[in-house]
Amino acid sequence: METKPIRKRIEWIDWAKAFATYFVVIVHLHFNWDVDMFVNGNVIPLFFMMSGYLFSYKNNPDYGAFAWKRFRQLVVPYIWISALSYMFWLLVLRNFGYEPDPSPWYEPIRGMALCIPGLLKINIALWAFVCFFVVEMVYYPLGRLLKHPLVVAALFFILAYVMSSRFGHESAMLPFSIAAAFGGVGFYALGHWLRSQRWFEALFRGWIPAAVVLAVCVAVFVTTCWSNDKVQFYVGYYGNLGLLLLSGISGAIGVMMVSYLLTKLFGDPKLVREISVSTLLICGFHIMAFSVIVGVWKIVFRGEPFINHMSLATGFGVALLAYFLSLGLAWLVRRYARFLVDK
Repeated sequence: METKPIRKRIEWIDWAKAFATYFVVIVHLHFNWDVDMFVNGNVIPLFFMMSGYLFSYKNNPDYGAFAWKRFRQLVVPYIWISALSYMFWLLVLRNFGYEPDPSPWYEPIRGMALCIPGLLKINIALWAFVCFFVVEMVYYPLGRLLKHPLVVAALFFILAYVMSSRFGHESAMLPFSIAAAFGGVGFYALGHWLRSQRWFEALFRGWIPAAVVLAVCVAVFVTTCWSNDKVQFYVGYYGNLGLLLLSGISGAIGVMMVSYLLTKLFGDPKLVREISVSTLLICGFHIMAFSVIVGVWKIVFRGEPFINHMSLATGFGVALLAYFLSLGLAWLVRRYARFLVDK
């Protein structure tokens, strides 16, 4: 099954990416268990489904050229952000962080070199960079070979279930984020399939269908997230995979509907577009931004670290501050070192 070539910018995607990126920042702050439950049940499936939704064989007819493009866009940033994170950890966090780390200097290097999620403590968010690359490199040939995205999705959700049942949290030690890639390919394939469905496109043509679908998605998402265990996608732990499928799909489509409605109301503001094109860098920088915020708090206010006992309001506020600090850094990189992100 083939998707249509993408000829123009899809404005609601910018809003969806802005939401998804903020969710990533929230989930790595770990300030509230219930918030983690709901965000974990949505954020990674949302990213994979959006990526699959935007993928087109017609826009990427050659596998080698596609692989090289995605390597520059995903793996190259992984390499230099990993190096930056390592230096920040080695020179600052290892000795002066709010929880000083006695680990030897060489310990994180293996995790960085092989992208082993369980060893990426210097910047856990980086697992997704390599995982997305693996997912796309696997999906491209299989999507063509098996002809239908839903066949690919079914196959990889079965493999994800087997992997999760066999290895559990031990999957965190597998290289190149392989454990998460099984589920990732499944959600990516679902997004690719949705792009070709006229009934799905029809949802973006009016307030009423979008609002009705949003209401249904919210109900399904809340119910299934609340019923599932805490999902840890980066190690391939999904709790009940059936519940994750329901929460992931309903959550992703719900965010898409919200994004469409916001676009109808406010258009595609410059700030939202800026966040959208900076998504990867915000995801790469926000862990370091947390440490800067905590360090400033300790120095200026001489207060004890607050990051593990925040109220909801404080947690969302700190996440928003880290979000915009990371956006500022991303803007500097894209303006003065654009070769690092190949945009």
